[in-house]
Amino acid sequence: MKKIIVLATLTAASLTVSGCGWLFGDKGIFRDRGDDYRRARVEKPMEVPPGLSKAQSDEDFAIPTIAYSAPLEGKFETPLPEPLEGNPEAEQVKIQTLDNTRWILVEAGPGEVWPRVRQFLNTNQLQVARADAAGGVIETGWLQPRSLEGHEAEGTARERYRFRIEQGVQRNSSEIYVLQADTRNGDNWPATSANGTRETEMVKVLSQFIADNGSTGAVSMLAQRGLDSKGKVFLSKQPGVNSYLRLELTFERAWASLSTALPKGGFTVEDSNHTTGEYWVRYAPPQDDEEKQGYWSRFWSWVFRSGEKNVHKNVIYVVRMQNEANADGAVRIDVQRQDGKPLTTAIQEELLNRIKNRLT
Repeated sequence: MKKIIVLATLTAASLTVSGCGWLFGDKGIFRDRGDDYRRARVEKPMEVPPGLSKAQSDEDFAIPTIAYSAPLEGKFETPLPEPLEGNPEAEQVKIQTLDNTRWILVEAGPGEVWPRVRQFLNTNQLQVARADAAGGVIETGWLQPRSLEGHEAEGTARERYRFRIEQGVQRNSSEIYVLQADTRNGDNWPATSANGTRETEMVKVLSQFIADNGSTGAVSMLAQRGLDSKGKVFLSKQPGVNSYLRLELTFERAWASLSTALPKGGFTVEDSNHTTGEYWVRYAPPQDDEEKQGYWSRFWSWVFRSGEKNVHKNVIYVVRMQNEANADGAVRIDVQRQDGKPLTTAIQEELLNRIKNRLT
């Protein structure tokens, strides 16, 4: 009886020691296959039998090349993700104005906005004379202006409209510009609308239609590919150079966008100088609403974010914007400390990303 007990004990111990290897070892049933790709071999291309033609094929997904690679400076620390923030005042469709230019900002990609503009024209029975999805341009035929009551306005020259859809500053956003012309311009399109009042009315009607009807789910692939969907603002990182934002807008448009983005990003503007393109700001990191957090959320927030306030406390930053060299209609934005002390890469990119995500 004792031998049976001893044998059972040794068997159990043997299974305990070897069990993991039998199940999860290199030759186990549930072995780790994460490194199998290292032993993979490149097979020879498929050979087509004689008498048959070989179809031309391309890769479905092109892998972009990396223009440069910047070596990490010092010890790398993984930055914490920004807390999720809701914006109750955010609007899906809104009209923006700068000087004498107005446009409709839609929080949807050009490929989605294109069919919605076409729907507006069809609904209002506005004849389309030319449509270029890849270029984002729709032109109507000649129309007889109508009064507010819907009747034809007597003694008013005929008119036509050009709708231009562009990629917005942020990804998945679009801008719609409206140009109005009448018979006084002949067959040529003017640089600015012949009748600013009629342009304004069309902008209001179109924006209201898009806001009321919402997305239909239709997407124009031609418009999506032709108008690009990566946005107009980029965070540039180059070896030996401080990171900066590159914004593909004119200086005045970018300055107006920056002035709006800073308060939304948690910056308090102390002073500004339009001539030199500088803002002097203070920054306060966004704080989570502890009343809505659970115990563990508050604990980990205290562990990882307890020192963030001190990093920016009593520090004035200079946000500088200047025209990009050798580029028309583009500016660069960088951030520095007013006292001249260097900024760590992590803090620099944190501040730039806060600005970047709120530019419009």
